[in-house]
Amino acid sequence: MQKENPYAFQILQQIRELYGQINLSFSHSDQPASEASKGIVSHLTPQQLLVVKLIGHEGQTTISSLCQQMSLSKGTVSGIVSRMVAMDILEKHHDTEDRRTIWIRFSPSGKELAKHFRSHMSDVLDALVQDFTVEEQATLSNDLNRLIQSIKQKKE
Repeated sequence: MQKENPYAFQILQQIRELYGQINLSFSHSDQPASEASKGIVSHLTPQQLLVVKLIGHEGQTTISSLCQQMSLSKGTVSGIVSRMVAMDILEKHHDTEDRRTIWIRFSPSGKELAKHFRSHMSDVLDALVQDFTVEEQATLSNDLNRLIQSIKQKKE
């Protein structure tokens, strides 16, 4: 019988707490912004904020790609995207060569929101690690990447 690792559950709880605290820090920070984008960001769910992040990184994407990256079902992601289209954050466009492919990208107001979100998130995250040296930040980043890679390998 394998000896129980006393740290495994503690690490999971710390990751969960860290995620919650980062979300709280983001929603309670006082970043100057246009009132419109600040109001919209404060009403987005964590999943919607993740969609903003993913599309901001890729420029445009598909529902299938979002499903894979978010580890959520097509129905769930479609609902998230539909609500964001209704909020005038996202737009859907058919591919010019394959009409079955629908691209998801920012609307003009969504681009402004994403710009604000990126700046805001950068400021919040910088404040969260300000008490760590650059070397400590690098070590933490490397350790988290090792954990992520280990989890991915075990899933395969």
